[in-house]
Amino acid sequence: MQETLRWQPPFVLALSCVVALAACGSDGSDSAPSSTLGPPRLSEDEVIAAAIQQASHIIQDTAAQEASARYTTYVQALAEAGLQKPEPPTRADDSPVWLVRLKGLFYEPPGPAPVPHQTPRPAQATCSELIILLDDSTGQYFDLTLRTSGSCS
Repeated sequence: MQETLRWQPPFVLALSCVVALAACGSDGSDSAPSSTLGPPRLSEDEVIAAAIQQASHIIQDTAAQEASARYTTYVQALAEAGLQKPEPPTRADDSPVWLVRLKGLFYEPPGPAPVPHQTPRPAQATCSELIILLDDSTGQYFDLTLRTSGSCS
């Protein structure tokens, strides 16, 4: 058994070199999902529909003017969306996720009433980008970020 253990580190080192060399052959494009990802369980249309349904409290009765979904890893989705990784992280870096972006006139969720026993002020729709990270295995969102956007049609 000890002889096997002595040979394991050089094998691991050689395997690491092969993996590193394979990664160097990449064209640098980040539009394709990582090769470590398997095929997605959900389709792009299913993911966008799930995101819209789960964000209905923000979207309300308006329609998204732009919608896109990209299948990628958790760490790639965070980087592409410009989001910080929470501490502790909610997913492993290589977890398969969907990065969904919706743009339109959306409503910021109302906060608490300014004075107890009063109704909260009605929200006004503003041109916003809604960034939603969904778990590929469940279709449920685990991160939702609303940002003001420059222009809406």
